[in-house]
Amino acid sequence: MGKKTINIKKICKYILLIILFLPFIQQRTIEELPNFLKLFYNYGIILSSIIMYLYLLINKKIKMNQFLVIFIILAAFYCCNSFFKWPESVLFCLKHFFCMIALIIFITKSLENNSYDVIHSLALIYHFFIIANFILLILFPQGIYKTSVISYHNGHLLGDDNALIYVLLPGIIITCVDSIIKKKKISFLNIIEILMCEISFIKVWSATSVVCFSLFILLLIVDKIKKIPVSILISIFIVALLILLFGLSSPIIQNIILNVLHKSVTLSGRTLVWRDSFILIKNRLLSGYGGYFSYGKFYYNGMYYPCHTPYLQILLDSGIVGMILYVCLFISVFLKIRKNYNNRAIRIVTIGIICIMINYILEYSQFFHLYILLCLAYNFDNVLKQNNHIKEVA
Repeated sequence: MGKKTINIKKICKYILLIILFLPFIQQRTIEELPNFLKLFYNYGIILSSIIMYLYLLINKKIKMNQFLVIFIILAAFYCCNSFFKWPESVLFCLKHFFCMIALIIFITKSLENNSYDVIHSLALIYHFFIIANFILLILFPQGIYKTSVISYHNGHLLGDDNALIYVLLPGIIITCVDSIIKKKKISFLNIIEILMCEISFIKVWSATSVVCFSLFILLLIVDKIKKIPVSILISIFIVALLILLFGLSSPIIQNIILNVLHKSVTLSGRTLVWRDSFILIKNRLLSGYGGYFSYGKFYYNGMYYPCHTPYLQILLDSGIVGMILYVCLFISVFLKIRKNYNNRAIRIVTIGIICIMINYILEYSQFFHLYILLCLAYNFDNVLKQNNHIKEVA
């Protein structure tokens, strides 16, 4: 089987449907918009989701799989938990999961029948995001808006300084997979865009992004030479999580580092925020306080911060029950990944997911684009079935 042919009509259809509400602007960016634009965004994204559901119902019967079932159970738990614990947050929960379920079902359904077209459509969108964000960053190095009057972060097309990686890294992953399907290799354009992303992270000096994206590049090179077992990748994440989240937040280890090594371990106040988060989590360990990425504001250095890592935020919002559901979601994905792990494309997706998960230990963002990658990884069987020429790509 040779190179894939492009169906322009289908590509345009998928781009229009996805771009209707793909939330490429991070949540903090939305909060800085004028009120009328916030209103337009919130109602627009809901209307777009309704259009997506109608499209799915009219064109295809929605077929459930394990990933979708777990995600819907997770959404239902969040909404019900918020209703009883924090009623004011229910509408935000409903809006978020209503939209994300629409996008996930749409991508899942499209991958079943037209995997190349939907991946190519996503790749074109992300090509635009990567290049446009880089050009604007060169033209406006101080950002195109300020995230807050007292914040030291600058705002860019795809979010503030630390939020760029949550769009750019998934974008690189999707575009590389698209290139492998078309050409059986990572293209020259992919390499240029990888350099653009690294330069972007260095230019805004997001230290966590620089480290995690460099780790992504390093693991790609190593995997090209010798396949990295998925168990090793998961172990890298677990070790990083234990060291950064639990090790540095330990009073004993902090005392050793501060008084013996004379180094700062607060990570710009993160460990102080984590310490306060643990206190709240212990008070409602089972099911949390309700809401979705909303509960918990901690005062530090003249500003109020969230807990600064989604892993603690999940425990704050939904407790152990919510965390178990998220773990089940990830387990379902990684079990499917293992079935196709001999393929180079799925290994790139897996390495990318792990690097994003490591970045989430220190940075704070919702899982918009990560959900797209998880959905792609879970449904990669369909990609291989419809693109036989990449089955044995090493």
